[in-house]
Amino acid sequence: MQTFKIEKTDTQCVVTWYYFSGCILLFMLVWLGGWTVGCGLLTHLVVVEQELWALLFALPFWFFWFGGFAMLANTLFGKMRFVLDETGFESTWTCLFVKRTKRIDLASIHWFERFETDTEGGEVTGQLRVVCQTKNAEYYCLPKNVKDIEALCEQLNAFLQTLHRSAGIPVVDVPRVPAKLDVVFKLRSAPQYLPIPLSCRWNVETGFNDFGFWFKEKGAIIILFVLLPFATFWNGIVSVFVLALFRVLFLEEQPKGWDWWLVFLFLIPFIIIGLCLIVAVLNCFLNLFRVQKRWTFSYGSATSYTARLGPTRVEHFDLAGWKSLVVRVSADKKDEAAMEPDDTYSTCWQLAFLNTAGELLLAIENLSKSEALWMADVILREQRMIQ
Repeated sequence: MQTFKIEKTDTQCVVTWYYFSGCILLFMLVWLGGWTVGCGLLTHLVVVEQELWALLFALPFWFFWFGGFAMLANTLFGKMRFVLDETGFESTWTCLFVKRTKRIDLASIHWFERFETDTEGGEVTGQLRVVCQTKNAEYYCLPKNVKDIEALCEQLNAFLQTLHRSAGIPVVDVPRVPAKLDVVFKLRSAPQYLPIPLSCRWNVETGFNDFGFWFKEKGAIIILFVLLPFATFWNGIVSVFVLALFRVLFLEEQPKGWDWWLVFLFLIPFIIIGLCLIVAVLNCFLNLFRVQKRWTFSYGSATSYTARLGPTRVEHFDLAGWKSLVVRVSADKKDEAAMEPDDTYSTCWQLAFLNTAGELLLAIENLSKSEALWMADVILREQRMIQ
């Protein structure tokens, strides 16, 4: 079970977290045992039987073996240690004889918070996020119990504020956002200077008389060119074994009887991984042709630009009567939002511009909650360009 403990003195707060997980340990032992057998057989073919073609398979097999061994060692011996004192925040990761340390100055730290949760197999996970003055922030994996992470953040924030007051550093209030409720931002409200979310798909651009947001799938081409060779290499290797198993290649050395079934069962996980890689490559390819969106705000108006493999569609909206911003769940996605935990990567939220009577002037749809809150904060900072 993943655990962490907190030790505090008058000048120092120390958090220690061990990476041990029984489920991961059991999986890695079973996987590494089977993989070791495969690596041994391939090495035997190369060294003893002088089959040089097996070298093409032995090298990547041993590469993944070392990666799996490193993960197993981290599960057994890995430890993360956080130290918050009058000099700043220091994180130290150790595993056997390997040590890695990062440090953030005390004046640069705004607050600690639980980063956006994600659901995987129905289980809620989270991270500790260190929010700094700049857009950059550090993220650390922590135990899966969300309440434990929130309790840890409260203790770290209380200790941080004490250190800030002692050092004469201005104290920054931790923003409190209600879950699953409309968040209203009045015109001329004080911005919170929220950092851009890690999962944000939007970018902001600021000019002399206008500003705007633009959306595009990030890194689709780079990911495609990284995944494509790897998927080709992986499936090429697996296909040789599959063809040999079904007597298309190497007809003189075919496994028979129980040996055939053992090889068949051994290849199943590699075939599944290969199929997943093919799906990932196709998804990256389709990302190249998805919608590109841009919003521009200037002089009491907003302009929307939408492009999808053709002419750009342009729409204009009048914001002369704008009085408030509301971050809320889209009306047609309330059922979907009810099934999602807070701060997920879902796109159920919208950023709505309302007039004095509460009537809708404009809504930016298909946002995550963190994206909508960040965009609202940016608009409050730049609202002078709209009015």
